[in-house]
Amino acid sequence: MSSFFSLKRSFTCPECGAQVRLPGSWCVGVERVFRCRECRKVFKTGYKTGALLFGVALSLALVTINLAAWLLSSLALPLLSLGIIPLWLLYGFWLRRWWLVRKCSKTK
Repeated sequence: MSSFFSLKRSFTCPECGAQVRLPGSWCVGVERVFRCRECRKVFKTGYKTGALLFGVALSLALVTINLAAWLLSSLALPLLSLGIIPLWLLYGFWLRRWWLVRKCSKTK
């Protein structure tokens, strides 16, 4: 579970064992197909799956902000609302990376 919460931009290729670096555009939500530099294995989450996971990430970000506003005060909501987009990108990265590593490890 600790690897889920890490912000590592690389993972181990299941084919050759080399480190595969996630592209920066992929990390912020642009769906791309990228390859391992050693064995040329293709990695992708898919546009529909990526959109679904990014939608779930937006819901999680909004729930987090609403819970924080409920715990702190409704007066803190304008300040807390500044955290929606960073949380959305963070949760989206975590979910999509988890899905990508899970999917590529099952296709050995």
